[in-house]
Amino acid sequence: MEIRGKLIGGLEAMRVRDAFIAFLEIETVKFVNGEVRYERKTITDDFLAQQLNLDREQGAGLLAVLIADGYVDQAKRTPTPQGMALAHAQDRERLALGDARKILGNFLEAVRKVNARPELRMTIDRVHVFGSYLAGAETVGDIDLILDVPSPESEEDFEQLDAVIAEVHISEYLSFHEELDTTAADAEKEVIYQREVPALLRSPEMKRLTHTSARERS
Repeated sequence: MEIRGKLIGGLEAMRVRDAFIAFLEIETVKFVNGEVRYERKTITDDFLAQQLNLDREQGAGLLAVLIADGYVDQAKRTPTPQGMALAHAQDRERLALGDARKILGNFLEAVRKVNARPELRMTIDRVHVFGSYLAGAETVGDIDLILDVPSPESEEDFEQLDAVIAEVHISEYLSFHEELDTTAADAEKEVIYQREVPALLRSPEMKRLTHTSARERS
């Protein structure tokens, strides 16, 4: 995700990114009377106001923008994949299209290697590309992708999916999106990878996501 010179809710995107980083650094595991407890954390207007030196009304306004623009999940009040991409965004140079093609080729090779492992249930079944890369721009800020994966059915599936996503995320220039986030929803997309599996082995459900980490589900 490219954020240099961009504004989010009227604020510099870099400042908003730093607030997301602070949120991710909040510890959710605590020991109470010798027991391990997990505390759910959420992005609130008060949190945003404190991190960005806003009043509460401004914090509430910013939270509404972050939800509308796909950075914060409306129900969970936690970062969406787009919000996670914001948290990891760097103030970096744009990438030449030829270099972007090399990165995408290496990414697809990593996807094929993951999918070749028979012990994995959580695979990457389809990859879509969109944004400036698909448009053929001379330079790109990032490579926008949507991944189709089977629907996780257990905590073990979620953890395996986290590991798979981490394994294929080979470059900071790769930005994984959910299909319905505001960046991807109306964009023209192209399928650039389709996993071939026997019909009897296909999952009855598949959803498009980057992933919500096991930590964020705590």
